[in-house]
Amino acid sequence: MTKEIARLKEELNETDAKMTATYGIEASLPKGNGTSDPTGREVINHERKRKTLRKFENKVDFIDT
Repeated sequence: MTKEIARLKEELNETDAKMTATYGIEASLPKGNGTSDPTGREVINHERKRKTLRKFENKVDFIDT
């Protein structure tokens, strides 16, 4: 469980920037139909990971005490 806590903390410090190409051949290709807001998607994932991290830390604190 402590390894998972360390992994989640490391993931929370990273950012994932998947932006749409605006120049070159990639700009002329069709775009996906998924969520069009990469920033909003990143915020949702960040909050989900933070909630999981908090849950794991509470479990470890309960076991340690």
